[in-house]
Amino acid sequence: LQKRGTLDIDASARMHLPWISANTTTRHLLSHTSGFIRTGWNNKIEANTPRISLIRDLSTHMQNTPGETFDYHNVAFSLLEDILMHATKSPFENLLQRYLFTPLGMSNATCGYRPFERNQNKAWPHQITKKGTLVPSSSLSQFYHAHVPSAGGINANIRDMANFLWLQLNGHPNLINKEDLSPFHTPITPTKDALAWFKNEIKGAEINAWYGLGWRIIDIDDKRIVYHGGWLKGFKNFMAFLPDRKIGIVILHNSESNFSKKIAVQFLKSVR
Repeated sequence: LQKRGTLDIDASARMHLPWISANTTTRHLLSHTSGFIRTGWNNKIEANTPRISLIRDLSTHMQNTPGETFDYHNVAFSLLEDILMHATKSPFENLLQRYLFTPLGMSNATCGYRPFERNQNKAWPHQITKKGTLVPSSSLSQFYHAHVPSAGGINANIRDMANFLWLQLNGHPNLINKEDLSPFHTPITPTKDALAWFKNEIKGAEINAWYGLGWRIIDIDDKRIVYHGGWLKGFKNFMAFLPDRKIGIVILHNSESNFSKKIAVQFLKSVR
């Protein structure tokens, strides 16, 4: 959309969201540097707070100076849906279908809870008991799907995600080329949360961690890894790749364990 001139991610987001700080850009929202503090907002989502109420509450919340600090904020990130809808006059799910799912052949990918619920061929979510065993969840997580789908409501199978991974590795240059992808994979702000996990998991390596535009980025010695995880009730997924070496991995896992992240990291460590 930026290439088409429909959107300018460095312009003030106030042209789409009249209530937001004039210094806030779409780039700030994509990089979780909008200045909104995330504390308590995930609980509001899980409490089935309607989207209109979430956005109204956010509009009255204190906003620190955009661009100064990183704070992973699902509701603030989901403001991208309102920006895109205002810029294009099209619903977010229609834009995904038109510009991403259909061109990439992501034939099973959908947006929102109802398509996921209707799909008869899906992996049921599992949870770990206090005894350490996995059991089927009693219900499906639906509130991220319903209220902030851009932050946690996209449904896809492994074939769909393989196509999306191939896009990130410059496998579809006619759709998005390497120059278009580079800003998404470029560090913008340091991230202490990721740095702590990787330092604990990988001993003795020189590690630096950042967030880019919708992607986390980490340097482990001489390897640059671009990645992101997903976590909903009963699911924990992970996708990571080395852009310069055109290799990556996607793991979709229907339980809330660190299996997907740990396996992906072991795989990437083995790449020479």
